[in-house]
Amino acid sequence: MSFFNGLYSYEIVLMVLGVLLFITLLFCLPGLLSKGKSYAGMLPFFVVSVAMIGYPSLQSFKYKDGEIDVEKKTQELLKDPTNKELRQSLETQVSNLSARPDASSESKVTLARAQFALGNQKEAESNLDKALATNPTLPAAQDLKSKIELTKSLSELTSKVTAKPDDSAAKSELEKTVTQVNNIGVANPQTLTEMGKAYKVLGKHDEALATVDKALVINPGSPAATQVRANIKAVQIQPVQPSHQ
Repeated sequence: MSFFNGLYSYEIVLMVLGVLLFITLLFCLPGLLSKGKSYAGMLPFFVVSVAMIGYPSLQSFKYKDGEIDVEKKTQELLKDPTNKELRQSLETQVSNLSARPDASSESKVTLARAQFALGNQKEAESNLDKALATNPTLPAAQDLKSKIELTKSLSELTSKVTAKPDDSAAKSELEKTVTQVNNIGVANPQTLTEMGKAYKVLGKHDEALATVDKALVINPGSPAATQVRANIKAVQIQPVQPSHQ
């Protein structure tokens, strides 16, 4: 990761000028000492050069620490998607990092992974596309791309099974996809809603309700999740038809 990653252009210029000033002062210092002249007048310039170098350096370290924390909290959120404090903290950090300049494809993937977990899918895909444009073979970017495509296929397969409930091959593929999505961890409320639909068409109503309830904890006003929950409850309360001998 570049040291200048996350720095504004003026911060980079400030650092470069500070280094040049510091080097210039170091070259001048021996000449003054050899002539027995006082170097006290140079001290303020040394302080200025150190400040010019130090401020951008501090911003760079803060950016890198922020990236590490975003990655850590993203993984925690995938394990605990309904944790509101954790979600809010991650949203704040993602917002702060997104406001900084970013030339690193790795950093873009870190942001995209967090944004996807938070349910900000458009922003996630935008950052992922930028990362892949810079580095098409980046493993982390390819991995995230596969996860996003997997969640999209969930909706397509659910629609297919809904239209053709007797299609055993489509059902089998949907069950496999639901398992795969579960294994990678889900915090995205849209994906949780889609999983609720998938469980419903597979006849797993308890799992469907538990999953869509997570989506509603995250986003209580979601019309899609509310409708899916109502559909699940309607199926659950339907009376069992007596079998005819």
